[in-house]
Amino acid sequence: MVHKLLKIFFLGFLSVISNCQNKENNKHQMINNTNKVSENKRLKDGITIRTSLFETDDISLKQYKYKETYLEDIYINDLLDNNYRENFFRYLKNRENEDDFKTTLFVKLLMIRIQQLKDSNAFFLLSECSKIPELSLDGIELLHEYLIELFLTDPAFFIKQGTKYNDKGIVDYIMSESEDYLVPQLFFAENMGFIVGNEKKILLNKEFENEIRDKNLSLQLKKFPKSDIKFSPSLYSGWENKTVRFTNIYELFFSDEFTTHLNTMESIYFKVNILPTLKKYIINTNDSVQIYTIQDPDGFTNLRKDKSASSEILQKINSGEHIGVLDNSGEWILVKTKEGKEGYVHRSRVKY
Repeated sequence: MVHKLLKIFFLGFLSVISNCQNKENNKHQMINNTNKVSENKRLKDGITIRTSLFETDDISLKQYKYKETYLEDIYINDLLDNNYRENFFRYLKNRENEDDFKTTLFVKLLMIRIQQLKDSNAFFLLSECSKIPELSLDGIELLHEYLIELFLTDPAFFIKQGTKYNDKGIVDYIMSESEDYLVPQLFFAENMGFIVGNEKKILLNKEFENEIRDKNLSLQLKKFPKSDIKFSPSLYSGWENKTVRFTNIYELFFSDEFTTHLNTMESIYFKVNILPTLKKYIINTNDSVQIYTIQDPDGFTNLRKDKSASSEILQKINSGEHIGVLDNSGEWILVKTKEGKEGYVHRSRVKY
């Protein structure tokens, strides 16, 4: 009898414990479900259109619908699903007319999320768009100046996300557009510009800087040092002596603050995918050549392989053309042309 009562008590105790565990599991399940709902943001959630890098009138909300849902109300978690995203991208590719810019709106919303929230999912979706020519054309390429602004605001973010997703498509595109926002040293040689100061420089294109739409980026760039470039009379300077101040963003990529924010894999990503392009724009006045001009009554002079008038002719250099002087210690001067060829010209043909 006692044994039977103990058995009944033990079974009852297990039942109570089981009910408590079930209630606790249900509670945790409810919390997890709540967290999933709270994390499942719509494209428009958390961002403010009026303070974005786009004009408010350029964001056309409540215009495009996908499966009875306005584009801006689509949930990001849905877009992370491969099947859903594939069908959605197919919808974006299907332009109904010339005024159909739903892809552009989608990319704008992703860029705003990156600008305001540093949204990793938005970067991933933007990267996926870049792999589809039609979406890249109507979105990323159409808005490439805005994308460059995002990159310059926080290049570390792009490096971290590119490393995270093992993707270099977006960064490769930004680097391929480098001539739009960075200035090569050859530009100053061709336009009679003389660089002042010995510090290393990566100079921002003045036209690009003057048209920046992101106010935060504009404020950020004001904190960077300026480099004075003195231009002799040329087409660029309006045929006047002119000094122009360029923003030097060298520290944006090579400061201790920047490098310490990157882990080992991110540093490798930077060195492989970004540094090779940046090196083309680094101006080190201490190591750079002096820029002079060819002046020959015949209208051109010969670039020769060796220090002799009978040496092989490598190239003809027109009068008025700029050359870089690498060594001017003798009668024959070692120079480098704008095409990158090195050789010798006679000192009498060089205007200092």
